Amino acid sequence: MPQRHETITFAFDYHLLKRWLLKLSFNSARIHDSPDRQALEGLRAYILGEDIVLGRSTQIFLQLVHPESVPDSDLKPEHRGKDEIIWQLR
Repeated sequence: MPQRHETITFAFDYHLLKRWLLKLSFNSARIHDSPDRQALEGLRAYILGEDIVLGRSTQIFLQLVHPESVPDSDLKPEHRGKDEIIWQLR
């Protein structure tokens, strides 16, 4: 696993990554009935790989982050002392 300040090469297919991120956003917007849903529905053909030109109207900005240890004092009591915790944003 890469560590902080370590140089890595992140190779990816731009359109495949962009379509995947838009798909996640679209599904989240549908689940939460977000106003973004209408705009994302307009990108459906791009998300499905049917219209590459349509994707030119959208840009993505990506930031890679490294794992970070959280001190036990910052955790809820039920999470303290565990080696690994999976966090979910809600």
